[in-house]
Amino acid sequence: MTEDIADWVGVSIGTVYNCHCCVMVAILHHHDDVIHFDLLDYNDQNERERAKDWVEEHTCLEWRGGFLSVGSTLFNLFQKPGWHGEGFYDRKSNYSLSAQVVIMPHNLHIIDYVIGVPGSVHDSNAFAKARIACHPQTFLGGNRWIWADSAYGARPWCVVPFKQLAAGGLTGHQKTFNYHLSKVCIHSEHCFGSLKGRFQSLHEL
Repeated sequence: MTEDIADWVGVSIGTVYNCHCCVMVAILHHHDDVIHFDLLDYNDQNERERAKDWVEEHTCLEWRGGFLSVGSTLFNLFQKPGWHGEGFYDRKSNYSLSAQVVIMPHNLHIIDYVIGVPGSVHDSNAFAKARIACHPQTFLGGNRWIWADSAYGARPWCVVPFKQLAAGGLTGHQKTFNYHLSKVCIHSEHCFGSLKGRFQSLHEL
């Protein structure tokens, strides 16, 4: 791909590589200004309250403690990696990298993430590498939690949908619970949609 870009622009491969490094350094310079969350920070406290208000408005008062949502997507690779390539073969029959994001659903603000995990790794195992999974109280405090879809495991601080068992279907109350939970979790998909729309290269790395 680097050679194709060099041929298209009419520069050397080294120039393409140097430009890539300069762009990444410029982006990473702003990392901590954009992706952050501190329970003691005044601005983050206000944003947390806005997220809780949004959850209450779209669900109910009792759910406002869940002001974060986690979701995942796969970033396809244009070819099989040379090292341990089979480990990147995902459930959709592509070679890919898995990405996890923890967001505030009202504004899609990313506060934690995991990237670079092979696509074959299950979402719950990939999410275990996130800072919030290792130190949930640092992000959540008391009586607060995050929402997740059925790919994740239930935790005292992570609420997931009811799963249908082989012995029988879900009750009406369980279906209603899952429906309203999905209205919060879908915003993780919106976040990835915005990222892929803004950065077209994420459609295939």
